[in-house]
Amino acid sequence: MAETIARANAAGESGIALLGSTEYYPRFGFVPAASFGVLPPDEAWGGHFQLLPLALWPGGVHGTFRYAEPFERF
Repeated sequence: MAETIARANAAGESGIALLGSTEYYPRFGFVPAASFGVLPPDEAWGGHFQLLPLALWPGGVHGTFRYAEPFERF
């Protein structure tokens, strides 16, 4: 996970969102995405939908997360 975070920062990404364990991912800095105003596409995901804002996080981002169009078909 540390390598993924480092590469995302190096690539200029603003954040990483994921659906995962609320016991595992917080050790890397992930928090419930809703705490930043970013809601999961399925509200049943609750706190399992997490976000790690990176160095270029713009702040003020809010709304419902949407996957890139090719993933929406799944």
